[in-house]
Amino acid sequence: RQFSLAVVFAARTSCSGSQQECTPVARLVNDGWVYDSANETTLFIRIPSVFSCEGEDFSPRWRLLRQAMTVHSPMPTEALVQQQMATLRARELLEGYLTAWQERYQAFYDFLVPPEAVMPEDGSHWLEGLQQLGVSARMKRLADLRGLCVYGLIAAMFTAVALVSEPHLDEDGRFLLERALLLLGQDLEFDFLSSSSWGISSLQLAALRLGVSVDELNRVHASSVAAYARTVQITARYVALQPTGGSAQALRPLRVMLFGWHAALLQELATSLHRALCGISMASARRAPSTNANRVEFAFCGAYYPNAALQRLRSMLPEAPLSAELGSAYNAWINGFLDNYERWAEPDAVATSSTKLQELYKQIV
Repeated sequence: RQFSLAVVFAARTSCSGSQQECTPVARLVNDGWVYDSANETTLFIRIPSVFSCEGEDFSPRWRLLRQAMTVHSPMPTEALVQQQMATLRARELLEGYLTAWQERYQAFYDFLVPPEAVMPEDGSHWLEGLQQLGVSARMKRLADLRGLCVYGLIAAMFTAVALVSEPHLDEDGRFLLERALLLLGQDLEFDFLSSSSWGISSLQLAALRLGVSVDELNRVHASSVAAYARTVQITARYVALQPTGGSAQALRPLRVMLFGWHAALLQELATSLHRALCGISMASARRAPSTNANRVEFAFCGAYYPNAALQRLRSMLPEAPLSAELGSAYNAWINGFLDNYERWAEPDAVATSSTKLQELYKQIV
């Protein structure tokens, strides 16, 4: 839970009082996040050593690499020397750790999500297990890494590729960047780079691998979101609450369909929407149904993972017809982006995917 707090405080401001006076967001410093209020430090969250790679379990060479990557001189000559030093340190670390990561990376994941915290036999969510796990039980696993700094290795891979002069990636460069992204998890579930002090992000890794700029990748994302929104606007039929006999009790129910592939995120949306529209939580509505709760009907469509969250979502909401078919289309669309971006971005591939999704949306709604 400690490492995820940095993400929360980095993204939020704190407001209080009738005039909504807000304190600044958290600031990233060398060894953690500082949350200031009225020029006084009110909260400090240290970056866990498994991310910063400081302390007796890690070589000081990781810290020297981070310093070489994050210190930038305004003088061109000095900046060039710093880049050369960062590249040199990155290559030295890759020589020592690149061949060892496959046998040690599991220790990194076991540190973040210790096996003893996961209790699938009783259906408990793994976050509940983490809440019961003490700091000492987690910290003793650092030794299992045997000096491997996962985020440092990712940074070394990025630096070794980003600071070369060739305009196009060679086979070695593609290999390093693909392994760097793989270290963050298949679905980037272990991506906390933006809350670390390494000065790089998974978006930079992806942009370098795809041969595009970060801005261009952001534009692709924005365009994809806009295209999805337009498709929904075209195909969805909005249901209005219309009185049938002048009585408020006779209003037609509002039907809400939630589309998406991640079951846990759909569960959050359903819970928030139900409270906003009905003024009561889903759990309370099941215990004591209210008039408002009876006027809103929820269903979901397209979710296919993670399995434990999908089972919980099905216990909360009905699943729409063709949900499995839509989930399969979502899965194919995501895998197409990850497996072959060049082909995925071609106009005919975009048109095929869009047409398939549009047809499914029409059938569903």
